[in-house]
Amino acid sequence: PATTQVQLTNVATGVVTTTNSNNQLHTSHEALLQGLQPGETYKARAVSVSGDLGRTLSEEITFTTQAQ
Repeated sequence: PATTQVQLTNVATGVVTTTNSNNQLHTSHEALLQGLQPGETYKARAVSVSGDLGRTLSEEITFTTQAQ
């Protein structure tokens, strides 16, 4: 079991944000991404911290939000 967070990087601006963690340990994970700008490209990866404080990063994915 581990916490759930998503690290987002806006490719155009280089701004990195991380979703908040509720600090609860789970074996199944989901995250709601809010505040994304239309027509922007982002890199994202999951960040999980286990009960013994081991940190794991997923592979990075790249996606573009739909333009308005």
